[in-house]
Amino acid sequence: MNSYPPEFLAHPQPLMFVAGLGSDPAPTPSSPPPSGSGSVTSPRTQSPVKQSATPERQPTGDGEFDTLLSDLRQTLRPYQHPARVWLPPSERRQFRVELVDRNVQLPARKAAPGADGRSHSPLSPLTPGSPMNPDGLIAPVWVRKHAESVPAVFVSFMRLYEPPSPHGSAGSPLGQDMMAEAERQAERQADENLVSEIAELRKRLAERGVKLTVVLIASAQTLGLDSRLSNLRRSAGLGAKGSLFVLTPVPAAELPDFVRSLQDALWEPALEYYAAHGKRVRQKRGRVPANIGERGGRSRSGSSAAARARSGSFIRPLGQQGWIVRYDFKAGWFAECRGELDLARRHYEDCWNELARMFGSTTMLPPRTKRWAEAKVLADCVAIKLLLYEGSGSRVMVPFFVHVRRFADLSRGWGIGEETFEFWSWVARQYRLFGEVLELAIRHGFRVPPLPLPQMSTPTVPPTPEVLVSTVNPLHLLHPPAYYFYAAATCTMERKARFDAALAAEQETGSVALAGAPGFANEKGVDHSALIIDLLTKAAALGGPGAAGAGLELYDAYRVADTYVQSGKYEEGARYLTDIVGKFPAWGPITRELQALQLQCVRETGDKETNAALVVQMLAPGWFRNRAKLVKELNTLMEGTAPADPIVVDMPQGEGLLETRAGFRMAEAQAGTPLAFQVQIGSSVDLADLPVTSLKIVFSDEREVILSPGADAFVDVGDMGASGNKSAKAALKFGEGSRLVVSGKISAAEDADSIEVSDVILCIGTNGWTIDVGLKPEPLTAWTTKAGSYAPATGLHSAVEITPRLPSVDIALSHPSTAYVGEDFPVSATVTADAAAQLVVTAVCGEDALRLSHGGDSVDGRLVLDLKAGESTEVFRIVSPRPGECRLTFAVGDATETAILAIVPPFRVSPSMKNIGSQAIVAATLKLGGQRAVQVKAITALGEGKVDDSLEAETFPQSKVVPGLKVVWRPVSETTTERREPSSSSDDSPFLSNPSESTPAETDITTVIALPPIHAPQPDSFLTAEVSQPACVRLNEPFTLKLNVRNSHPTESVWGIVSGETSEHFVWSGPRGVRVAVGPKQTEDIELRLVAVSGVGTLAWPGISVREGDGEEVEVRRSGIVVLP
Repeated sequence: MNSYPPEFLAHPQPLMFVAGLGSDPAPTPSSPPPSGSGSVTSPRTQSPVKQSATPERQPTGDGEFDTLLSDLRQTLRPYQHPARVWLPPSERRQFRVELVDRNVQLPARKAAPGADGRSHSPLSPLTPGSPMNPDGLIAPVWVRKHAESVPAVFVSFMRLYEPPSPHGSAGSPLGQDMMAEAERQAERQADENLVSEIAELRKRLAERGVKLTVVLIASAQTLGLDSRLSNLRRSAGLGAKGSLFVLTPVPAAELPDFVRSLQDALWEPALEYYAAHGKRVRQKRGRVPANIGERGGRSRSGSSAAARARSGSFIRPLGQQGWIVRYDFKAGWFAECRGELDLARRHYEDCWNELARMFGSTTMLPPRTKRWAEAKVLADCVAIKLLLYEGSGSRVMVPFFVHVRRFADLSRGWGIGEETFEFWSWVARQYRLFGEVLELAIRHGFRVPPLPLPQMSTPTVPPTPEVLVSTVNPLHLLHPPAYYFYAAATCTMERKARFDAALAAEQETGSVALAGAPGFANEKGVDHSALIIDLLTKAAALGGPGAAGAGLELYDAYRVADTYVQSGKYEEGARYLTDIVGKFPAWGPITRELQALQLQCVRETGDKETNAALVVQMLAPGWFRNRAKLVKELNTLMEGTAPADPIVVDMPQGEGLLETRAGFRMAEAQAGTPLAFQVQIGSSVDLADLPVTSLKIVFSDEREVILSPGADAFVDVGDMGASGNKSAKAALKFGEGSRLVVSGKISAAEDADSIEVSDVILCIGTNGWTIDVGLKPEPLTAWTTKAGSYAPATGLHSAVEITPRLPSVDIALSHPSTAYVGEDFPVSATVTADAAAQLVVTAVCGEDALRLSHGGDSVDGRLVLDLKAGESTEVFRIVSPRPGECRLTFAVGDATETAILAIVPPFRVSPSMKNIGSQAIVAATLKLGGQRAVQVKAITALGEGKVDDSLEAETFPQSKVVPGLKVVWRPVSETTTERREPSSSSDDSPFLSNPSESTPAETDITTVIALPPIHAPQPDSFLTAEVSQPACVRLNEPFTLKLNVRNSHPTESVWGIVSGETSEHFVWSGPRGVRVAVGPKQTEDIELRLVAVSGVGTLAWPGISVREGDGEEVEVRRSGIVVLP
């Protein structure tokens, strides 16, 4: 982009001048200020406008105002960046700020009147002495003037006068009045001076249509003086909107909000300023006469630089189309300042179309002239401008390629078509310019649009690969910048090819005409290879991450290296390739081409060591070259002076000089275990002439098997043990199809995690030369012997995982097969170990832990013992309180033995109970529970006594469990016990005892057997009732029934409720219901009176029922009574 004016490419912003803030210390010449990232203009250390001769009067005050000014300068610094080619949406409504002196002089609008008496802009083609006179279109200086020197708004910070703080009070009221009057007079004088200064500045700016805004800096105490501020605004002629602000010293964090509010207030006046300029330009464009270029005839312009270069010639003034181009560009630029991008784009398109029409006439723009070159630069810049604001890729790229194709057609008419280097130079500049603009835009937040998805003809995606093919034209896609830098590099290669052809033609024919062709002499001074390398390097750097980016970078590297070689820069090419080769192992074909270029470079530079290393790499089977010639070259190199150190050549796996495979027959083993390994080395090409001196097989623990030249192709090196190396002789001449097999055993050390064959080093050398070729072995696929190859059942493994060696442990257990509940039985464990170890014993019965006893210790569930090396016998005693399966686990490291015992009860008990009246007979039948015999020493009834001999009225025991029997074992098969519950108080002596009849056991075990509960039968009710009646009664005469109620309960009284029923023949002459209390074992007589009211003969008297409390009713049995008339 250095060949294009940055002013034509930059995106303009409304310009704001800020005065009254002073300035930061100027940077020293030795350390210039850093430029903004991605800026399109160079940094400036001076103000872009002319400064006044007298220094600006700085406001005086205390430190808080100085701090405020400094903070304001820092807050405005982000807005002082140079113009950029693309602005993110968040910055498109921001001013570009320049800090200036308040007395700055703006550039003059009109120059002195000419010979015709009319005055024009100093940059107008009609102004004598202008660089555009007489036929120039537009110069970058015009853009620079409006972008940096002529503001849209002018903001002036000024200090508002404040009276000094009083140091003391006057001695009298008269003195205080005089001081107050003096302060008011000083304030009025300061305000008049401030008004005069603002009015003068406003007048100067009003001539250019620039809006003035004044920011008064004052302390907080003066903010209440609204009338004073209003008077200042009216007296200075300031507008009522956005013309006067007041700022007090505030923290620096609040100043950005103030700056944003200031910009928001001045944004509309700035747009109006540029709209007025645009309107004036459009009016001028509409008044351009058709014969403006011929109206003045052919004039001699002696003051013009072009005229001085061609003294004596006549130059046609700028014609109608030139003026239209000039005005269209200005109108587009002012619209761009206002942010009206669509309108600006239309003006730029009109400008480009007029330029294309001008280029179509060689009379209007003769080729290869200064104005022709300036017009081409303007056309190129206008074609690029605003493209990135389109959004979609097609709307960006289609105008770009239209520009390239249109000017390619024009170039053929100028005699610089595709066959000339000038054409490809111009095309390369187009791609480079677009790539640089895109790169700068991406730095500031631009995002390349993603690729569009393919359009489906139906909602259902057909299962064919055609749906993955995009139908979008690749030329309509916006690619990353690397693509355009690479395209520029390829165009530069074409440019170099065309120039080389022209240079060869000149040298062959000796044509003087060709040497004098336009641009040919300048082209001879161009370093084409440097341009190509620069573009390709930039394309590789911007390629991006991932596999695609790596491929582009590698291919760019190949083109760079090829350019070095083609241009004869072998040393630079060798250095470049040394850094590149080996970075991309996955791209073998291109890497081999790079190595071929590297070999060509080192041959020319005389680097014998690198030359030998590259020759060895090219002897690999993947290279399709003359190996005999390469071996001869290697032998020739080794006839020279040998290097001081060996040459190391590391070749990647699968691409080595020899096919190498290695493996083991085990995947995992303990340390110290002999591991069988095998290494197979073969060659698919003829390398028999290589001077191989030795071959080393290197393991991961740095031990080696060193093979020296011999005759045997099958070598067994034996057992290498856990340390030390091995040496042997083997056939080291590798012809086409030959193979060497090396077998042996190796043991890993105790501290090793794994072991593998890490490298196979082939040593080549003679005459003091040593080349160590490192080969990475591949996994072994078959185990080879002299009889043939096979795949072991255990498999083949590239590495063996090493585990710590475990001690040799043997555990023997001795225990009974069954045990009884409560039995204290022993379990013996004999442990034989070759090293000290820990014995872990766990005992569970079902899901419950059992108690273990060993020596004097007793623990629940788990016991840990430290054992010494050798044989140890330990006895553990265990008691299970309940039946089930008992599991005892004995573990020493990974060795485990488990003892399983069945815990059974000693007896199977079948209890029964029989009630006889008020007595209960309890019986229990005991049978032997296991296979082992037991000895019963005694059977004793525990807890014999009265359970219940009375019944409470409110509570009644639902279950009374009589404690069981105490049984001491004796060898009998069945025992039956009976117990009769006495009706009176029980005896204290056991009701049943069976003494031992044989030798007692070593340990007595007591078993408690629960008997069933004894429940006394419960009667339905304790009340009984009987009725006594007379033999006969008279009709309508009362008679008495006697009810006899008896309570059979021995201890408790009972309430009885007597109720009588109604009857059709009898009525009750007294109460027919009564409640009576009956004592224990007592009888109560109740009289009930009735009257027979109807009927004669034997009639049934009414029913009578008796109920005990809330219990059920008991109906009294009744019979008939004789009723007489």
